[in-house]
Amino acid sequence: MNIILIPIGSAGDVHPLVGIGRELKRRGHSVTVFTNEYFGALTKSAGLEFAPSASAEDFKRSMEDPRLWHPVHGFEFVARHAYLPLLPIVYRFLEERYIPGQTLVAGSTMAWGARTAQEKLGIPLVALNLQPSIFMSLYETPVYSAMAWISRMPKTLKRGYFHLVDSITDRVVAPELNRFRASLGLPPVRRVLREWMHPPLRILGLFPEWFAAPQPDWPSQTQLTNFPLYDVDDIQTMPPDLEAFLNAGPPPVVFTAGSAMKQARAMFDVSAQACGRLGCRGVLVNNFPDQLPAALPPGIMAVSYAPFSQLFRRAAAVVHHGGIGTTAQALAAGVPQLVTPFAHDQFDNASRVIRLGVGEQVFPKSYTIAAVTAALRRLTNDKAVTARATDISARLKDSDAISRTCDLILEAVFDKATESP
Repeated sequence: MNIILIPIGSAGDVHPLVGIGRELKRRGHSVTVFTNEYFGALTKSAGLEFAPSASAEDFKRSMEDPRLWHPVHGFEFVARHAYLPLLPIVYRFLEERYIPGQTLVAGSTMAWGARTAQEKLGIPLVALNLQPSIFMSLYETPVYSAMAWISRMPKTLKRGYFHLVDSITDRVVAPELNRFRASLGLPPVRRVLREWMHPPLRILGLFPEWFAAPQPDWPSQTQLTNFPLYDVDDIQTMPPDLEAFLNAGPPPVVFTAGSAMKQARAMFDVSAQACGRLGCRGVLVNNFPDQLPAALPPGIMAVSYAPFSQLFRRAAAVVHHGGIGTTAQALAAGVPQLVTPFAHDQFDNASRVIRLGVGEQVFPKSYTIAAVTAALRRLTNDKAVTARATDISARLKDSDAISRTCDLILEAVFDKATESP
C-alpha cells in the first residue's frame, strides 16, 4: 500500500505522524510525508520519503507574524496563510499520486485538499485528530478562548453560539474553498469546520478517553487511540551540555512556549526571574535566541531543543503553552503543569489539564513573577497533584498508541475493500 501522510502545523503536529509513518514502513508499506519543507531533513532522517507542500520560508514568515498567536484572530490567520493556500496544492499532489486500490491518505483534518480529493476522486482518507477541540460538541463543549464560561452554557445557547461560529468561520473559509470546488464540478459546502471537513471513512482521535470522552454528537466514524508520544528522540537526542546540567543538581522547572513561538520574550524573562524567587533551577527551551534573556541568572540554562520525552521526566514541573504534543508529554512524564495558553487548541488543552487535577493555568497577560512563583509553589508542594500526575503517567507508560493507530488506518481501507456490494 502507498500511504501518504499529511501533517499540517508545527513540530507537535509533525512528529507524531513521522512516528506513525515509521511504523507503517516497518510493516512493509511505502510511506510519503507531504508537509512543509521546514521538516524535510527530519522526515528523511526518519527513513521516510518526503515531499514538500510549501517552502521553509513560508513557514518561517508565519512564525514571525504575531497574528499566528492571537487568541481571537489566530484561526483566520492560519486559515488564510496555511489551510487555504494548501488546498489546491494537496489536491493536485494526490491527484498525481493516486492509484486506485493502492493508495491511502491519512492526515490532518485541516488538509482540506485531501478531503476534496476524497470526494472528487474517491481516495480513501483517514483523519488524524491530535486534539479533542476539533470536535464542536454541544455536550462537553471544548474551550475555544479565555472565556471558558461559554462551554458551560445551556445547550440552547450553545446552538446559537455554534451558528455564530459557523457564520464567522465560513465567511473566512467557504468562498475560496467553494471556488476551488466549483472548478472541479463539486457543489458548495457550508459549516466547514463543524461538519464538512470530517471525512466519512474514519476519524481517529489520537488521545485517550479519560482525556476527552467521545460525545453523542461527535461523528459516528470516530475512534480513539491514545497519545502518540513519539518526539523523534531516537533521531534528535539530549544535548550533552543539558545532560550535564541535569546531572549537576536538583530537578529544574522546564519552560517552553512551543517550537513555532517567536512572541514569548516577556514570558522567558519572567520565567528566569521566577526561578530566582523560588530558589529553583530552570531550563528555557526555545528555538530562537532573540526570545531569551541576554544574560541568564545562575542555575538557569537555555537550549534550542531537547526531546520532551526525556527532559520532562527529569523536571520538577513544566510550564508550557498548552500545545497538545507538549501537554501529552508532560502527562506521560507525571509532573505538575502550569499552562499559559495563547491561541488555537491551547485553551481547551489547558482546561483538561486542570480538570485532571495536575496543573493550573495563567494567561499571558497575567504571566508575572508573582503569579508564576505562586502557582509553581502550589503545584510542586501539593502532594495530591503529585499523586494524580503519577497515576496518569502510569496509565500512559505502556501505551501502544502508534501501533493501534496504524492498525485502524489500515483496517479502514482493507475493511472497506472487503465489504459486500
